[in-house]
Amino acid sequence: MYRSRSSVLLAAAVPFAIAHRAQRWCIGLTKWWHGEEPSLRALAALDDEHLGDLSELGQRLRRKARQEHTIMKTRPSTWSIAAYAAATSALTAALLGGTGSADAAEIRLLSAAAMQSVFKEIAGEFERASGHRLIIAYGTIGGITQRVLDGEVADVVIASTVSMPALVKAGKIDAGSQVTICKSGIGIVVPAGTPKPRVASVEDFKQAVLAAKTIVYADPVRGGAAGVHVAKVLQQLGIAEQLKPTIKVGAGGDVTEVTLAQGNGALGITQISEIVGKLGAEFVGLLPDELQNYTIFVAGTPTGRQRSEAISAFVSFLKQPRAIAAIEAKGMQPD
Repeated sequence: MYRSRSSVLLAAAVPFAIAHRAQRWCIGLTKWWHGEEPSLRALAALDDEHLGDLSELGQRLRRKARQEHTIMKTRPSTWSIAAYAAATSALTAALLGGTGSADAAEIRLLSAAAMQSVFKEIAGEFERASGHRLIIAYGTIGGITQRVLDGEVADVVIASTVSMPALVKAGKIDAGSQVTICKSGIGIVVPAGTPKPRVASVEDFKQAVLAAKTIVYADPVRGGAAGVHVAKVLQQLGIAEQLKPTIKVGAGGDVTEVTLAQGNGALGITQISEIVGKLGAEFVGLLPDELQNYTIFVAGTPTGRQRSEAISAFVSFLKQPRAIAAIEAKGMQPD
């Protein structure tokens, strides 16, 4: 029971760099309490190089634990429940930061809206595991690009391989900091329970949009990558003018929701990650290969700013199995 609680505590609060070591401390405490080890070594034996992982309260209690451990060597019976409680409090203070961990940080993330469904699943896990806090703002890729160019400050920017070069050229993003996360294709969505049109070929797609009562995609003017591409495709097919009365644009990141609100006969075209797993949405399929466009999402950090431990931990987290699983679950392809 105690080991299970320790594991939960660790999963919720321990920085990645000390997770394994801290788990052994917790197990050591538990074994001592049940008489499986002759002494409490978990906290008292913490080496000096990891003192920075303790809060001020944690460091004071560590010194107390070492004193008690010295006494215990000559008088084991004096190592009491009170000493155990003090050591446990110290470990808890170390893991949770006591009165406030100096290492906890806020990470300001400016992200393409297509990543929103992924972060809804994994942001909380990262925060609990690292102790850091994510402050996320979403927008279309074009909108994100303009906000950064206009001087908005963010610790991490997630945009695309199309938009990032402009930010690098403008001196806003460090070229060497870029990390490819995943790519997403464009798919088609209809309200659940309504007929699913065929979209296997270009002609199938053309007939599907001509038959739809309402067509929804992201507003190209706002810079949504999928919206820009869909508008271009309709022009290429020669049906853009014919469809004008049926077209309704979303803000970006909300195309599925707008499509569902239109009801029977509505057809939405957007990034797959904005469709898969949403209640009431029916994923019809991908755009035909001849019409398809893949957006590659890239994370980057500002020029001239040293990458902190918190930012490095977050970027690394995006490459870890849990994040990859969430990306794949949303129909995207991890890098």
